[in-house]
Amino acid sequence: MKTLQKAQPNWVTPYLTRDGGFLDIGAHVGTWARAALDAMPQGRVLMVEPRPSPEILALAERDRVTYVQAVVGRTAGDVSFWSRGDQSSCLQAAAPDGSPVSTVSMVTIDAILPEWSVQALKMDVQGMELAALDGATRALREIPVWVIEAWPRGLHCAGGSALELYDRMTEAGFTIWSGSPVTRESVRIWDSGEVSRPMYADWRCTRDA
Repeated sequence: MKTLQKAQPNWVTPYLTRDGGFLDIGAHVGTWARAALDAMPQGRVLMVEPRPSPEILALAERDRVTYVQAVVGRTAGDVSFWSRGDQSSCLQAAAPDGSPVSTVSMVTIDAILPEWSVQALKMDVQGMELAALDGATRALREIPVWVIEAWPRGLHCAGGSALELYDRMTEAGFTIWSGSPVTRESVRIWDSGEVSRPMYADWRCTRDA
């Protein structure tokens, strides 16, 4: 199913200018942040990641990088956060049994938007996609390119769905791509479980002209 193409940093680098800006939300080990810095010799990157890996801390030392140790959501505050291997989330309903839990800060995307112009944003927030958008009203207006990893199980645990995420982005004026344009019907079928589906889907969302 073409809807489920795996995202790569080159999904956003063509949209970045020499002195542009990039937001990496759920930066993990900084792969996308490093690619954005390479594409923008004079540009800037803001990384948001609750788990400060050595790679993230090394990137944070660079003068064109800002690092916020947090998760994103609907409101600001402290939240419980579970982590197991490469998986982690503040969505407790999706936590595997026995996952270690810690307390982390939650911020809204709008609250951390930098003064400099942001040309693209990548968001990997493990089921908190809709809550993150609730705190991103200004960002949805101002940032023309978003790459979002959609996780149906996590979205369902949070009381939403991939279809609702699709509707939120299209209603905000975006066209959704994953190798080819993603249709609402293809998302409905994938989200409903009517067909065998991969666990995640990556979407590139670009502002309609």
